Amino acid sequence: MSGSLDSGEPVGSTNQYGPTAPFNLAVQANYGAGAVTSILTRWYGPDGALIYEMRREYTQPGTYYTGFTLRTSGAWTPGNYRVDIHPNDSPTPAYTVPFTVSR
Repeated sequence: MSGSLDSGEPVGSTNQYGPTAPFNLAVQANYGAGAVTSILTRWYGPDGALIYEMRREYTQPGTYYTGFTLRTSGAWTPGNYRVDIHPNDSPTPAYTVPFTVSR
């Protein structure tokens, strides 16, 4: 998780956001044929319920970052959140990243 993204790359590292801040996730991988061709992110709120899914496909080969940003028009509920990262639509996440929203 990062404070912001610049061309998909993380700017600063964080695990805590304010109630109106966007959530920024940067994922670095080896992309392209024979490697990662898609990433599915599943975002969960403090009650453990799924709040959003984002999926992207990748054809450009190479090792680079890709960014995901989740925003709300209101305010996030304070508490513990997480995002699960599923490369190539794997049924179980390869990574789980916990973060919090403070008051």
